[in-house]
Amino acid sequence: MGKPSEQRQEEIVISTIDLCAEQGVNKITTQVIADRVGVAQATIFKHFKTRDHVFEAVLRWLSGRMFKAVEPMFKSEASADVRLQNIICKQLEFASKHKALPRILFSDRLHSDSSVLKGIVQQVMARMTEAFTQLIQDGMDSGVFANQQSAQVMAKLVVSTMQGTLMRWSIHDYNFELQAEGQALYGYYMQALLANNPAPWSIEDK
Repeated sequence: MGKPSEQRQEEIVISTIDLCAEQGVNKITTQVIADRVGVAQATIFKHFKTRDHVFEAVLRWLSGRMFKAVEPMFKSEASADVRLQNIICKQLEFASKHKALPRILFSDRLHSDSSVLKGIVQQVMARMTEAFTQLIQDGMDSGVFANQQSAQVMAKLVVSTMQGTLMRWSIHDYNFELQAEGQALYGYYMQALLANNPAPWSIEDK
């Protein structure tokens, strides 16, 4: 008797994530996924119409669990600087446990092949930017951060440098500790957020 549909789908998703961490996105075909799961390729197509549908499920699985991990910290009543530090640590801890995350989220191959996959990634980035914008604005309103810059501009800085760190980690085959990088990132963010006279920026909101 076969496994329940939801259980098999999650098995396919998790196997795909593991494969992406090991081999990157481009080499992953439905046959490769089937071999890892230990089923016929037809079984993959029974649950997902195409390879893109597999990766759509992968993106939703990863992003859903990432937000679940950090959301309580965004909503915490701790001061904004403490929340920021905790969120950075939790995000990097999550990435450390899911090494495929940067390879999947920032894959040009996936983005160019599917507007749906690109749209999911854009939604993830927008949601994260919005959450950081609110956190930083809270810090400015409470006097924890200097109220000298647009909270949204600073949030974009946080999101983009986090993405850059994850991409560098992936490109270097995970050969450095993300938590140590997190300490450096937090120090950098705090310098920018506490600066009384930061250099003027001109970034158009998009």
